[in-house]
Amino acid sequence: MINLLNNKICIQGYCLAKSYYIYFIIPLVLIMVALLWVNFVKFKKEEEKIAFAKEHRKDRIIFIVLRSLAFLLLLIAIASPYKLKETTTEGSPSLTILADNSSSFGIFDMSIASELQGKLKEYFPTTLKYVASGERSTIGDGILQNAQGDDHVLVISDGYNNYGRDLGEIILFTSILNTTIHTVKLEPLKKDVSISIIGPSQVIEQSETTFNVNVRNVGNVDYNNVEVFIDGSSVPIDGNGRFAWRFSRGYHKIMARILFPKEDHFEQNNVFYKSVKALPRPKLLYVTSGSGPLQKALEKVYDVTTESEITNELQNYDAVILNDIPVSKLGEGKVNLLEDYLNEKGNGMVVVGGEHSFENGGYEDSYFESLLPVQVGVGERKRDERYNVVFVIDLSQSVNGKFKQGSDETILDFEKAFMLEIINNLQVEDKIAIFAFHKDALCVPKGHCVLKEISLIPELEGQIRRLQVPSGNPGTYISRGLARARQVLETAQGSKNVVLLSDGKDQDPSSIINQIKIMNTYGIKLYTVGIGYEVRADYLMSWAEAGGGLYFEPDDTEKLKIIFMGDEEEQRCIKAKSGRAIMMDNAHWITKGDMGLSANIGGYNLVVPKLWGRKLIATDCDRTIMTAGRYGLGRIVVLSTDDGSKWSGALLGKENSKVITRMVNWAIGDFTKDTGFDVRVKDTTLGKATDVNVISTEKPVEKGFEFSKVDAGLYSAKFRPKKEGFYSVLDAVVGVSYNDEYEKIGLNPKLEELVTISGGQVFDSNNVEAIKDTIISLSRRVKIETVNYRWPFVIAALIIFLIDILIRRIRENTNLMNQ
Repeated sequence: MINLLNNKICIQGYCLAKSYYIYFIIPLVLIMVALLWVNFVKFKKEEEKIAFAKEHRKDRIIFIVLRSLAFLLLLIAIASPYKLKETTTEGSPSLTILADNSSSFGIFDMSIASELQGKLKEYFPTTLKYVASGERSTIGDGILQNAQGDDHVLVISDGYNNYGRDLGEIILFTSILNTTIHTVKLEPLKKDVSISIIGPSQVIEQSETTFNVNVRNVGNVDYNNVEVFIDGSSVPIDGNGRFAWRFSRGYHKIMARILFPKEDHFEQNNVFYKSVKALPRPKLLYVTSGSGPLQKALEKVYDVTTESEITNELQNYDAVILNDIPVSKLGEGKVNLLEDYLNEKGNGMVVVGGEHSFENGGYEDSYFESLLPVQVGVGERKRDERYNVVFVIDLSQSVNGKFKQGSDETILDFEKAFMLEIINNLQVEDKIAIFAFHKDALCVPKGHCVLKEISLIPELEGQIRRLQVPSGNPGTYISRGLARARQVLETAQGSKNVVLLSDGKDQDPSSIINQIKIMNTYGIKLYTVGIGYEVRADYLMSWAEAGGGLYFEPDDTEKLKIIFMGDEEEQRCIKAKSGRAIMMDNAHWITKGDMGLSANIGGYNLVVPKLWGRKLIATDCDRTIMTAGRYGLGRIVVLSTDDGSKWSGALLGKENSKVITRMVNWAIGDFTKDTGFDVRVKDTTLGKATDVNVISTEKPVEKGFEFSKVDAGLYSAKFRPKKEGFYSVLDAVVGVSYNDEYEKIGLNPKLEELVTISGGQVFDSNNVEAIKDTIISLSRRVKIETVNYRWPFVIAALIIFLIDILIRRIRENTNLMNQ
């Protein structure tokens, strides 16, 4: 059976390393045929020529066949035939046990490591090393230092790392070395409960801010209550551990504590300290022809000055908001004033639409439109060009894990369902390709490595549903999947799109960026979908941004459906005058994080984002509602619906108002950028220093601190607290809590997933036989050797040449004897 693999010709396992030499067979055949019919002997008479041809025709056929066969064998030898030979060796099984000896691991049985070493060393060399001690959990560094390559490491730890390199990244790196990481199931022997506060460190004065009290309870510790105090006054907490507060200007102290825990192993993690700085209300210039819901909402948070036109004193404001203002009210002088305010001063502007702006207000092709991250109009989707979509899906070991905690669905199950949902939204004439990556990129269905119309791919759904993760430890190389996607899209006609489904973990992240840069040159857009229990969303967001696409959460199939909209939806949307608001970009500061959005938009202005504008919110018909972009040093947000007076009242509701506040805050940027003196210091924990940065025209002086100049008007010093509580540094308040070694207690649920990525296993600590058998089995190495077969073809060619010479000699001697 002939197979084409990576441009190599293979027959029954035998391949040609330089298969292009075989193409010389064609001119060889043509030459030999010509030699068969052409006579090189000159004759005086035609009768002599015919007689000679008849007499020697048989000899010429024999010699040409022999020489052709000899040349063919030489060509095959030059093409370097070879075969891959697999041999299995028993290897030298050994094991390195890395034991966690840190303080937080004290709630587990710390003797497990030494007991396992004593039992396993009877079967193979077993080394025990301790990689963490005291209040420093350096698990990642410990694995990196002890991974030798082609070896096995058994990590006995709670999986929490508070110093050194990230544990997840180290385990991915060790996969490159072929180091397999294992761990054991652990049950805590002791109980413990810890407390922490999650929330912003800076707020706007008198604006309501919500905080979360996070309580970790291992072993079900019984305690009386949780108390929270702000500046010494008790604050009520709801049933979900949340509390809200409006702060006056200045610094404030928040303390949370657990009351009277019983059988609590660590006492020091029962109190948490947090500082909050309430900043003055930013000053906004709100330009409008009439009052509306947006103005009233902003006045609750900001210091708002309302005017009917732009004033000349813009430097007095942190941001300008233009509400439904036509260009006729913005003379060239005012636009120049705005441009200077944004470009040189680094301030912000929010442009709100309505019935008198954008397409209805003369924005199109105006000087003012050149400042905005949008242009007036409706983008043509060009559906007649068809969509070319390549799915690149993760098929590494990690996708065998649970999609989310407590779920029966695996990550691979979700990948299959996600793809099918998007494919079913496309038209049958649209072209797709699917590549599943691990160490290499595989075609799905097998053999369909090019773009094909959906209707022409047989048993597509069945092929997708039958996808399985290959055995062994193939690794994770996203770049190889992207490279295959790029190759099939390079010459495609129409839109070129790649949808990457991954958790963002990869063994060679730098090569991904290089692939994305190449994709950009071919006009290929990259959309990323974060899947799995532990997603590197920051990586996936950055890749999508670099690839000109968007990042999506697993439940965001609706957003991708909008991007790859079918004909029926297109026809519906042409007639639509309203729509449901959908968050399109989860990577931008305005829409990042837990940002729920539930609003129907009754009307909108028709705008399209420019290349430097980011579409953050759109309707379910892909009509742009919110766009953000930078103009010079300034920041601009366009809200292409109204101020809530007629079209977008639901957008200003309590459940959605957070996105409006963030919109304005992003436009403002640094709230203290114009201050002459400011102290910036973050809360810290015992054992970790924090930087005290001071904006000042003069070198600050504070007892116990030595400030050094790091930039013009910026000084810095280190603060190393020796005990918990609140500290004052140049009148700024710093919260110092217990050592973070005691915050994340219990077993890290992500450890088992990370172990699976490396191809390792999670053992029962009492099942020594299983550990022994696994290490011995995995130590067997499959060695692949390349066996070359050039010389047999060379020798065969030489033998044929000798036969040719021998036959000629016999013929010549026979002719002489006859004469």
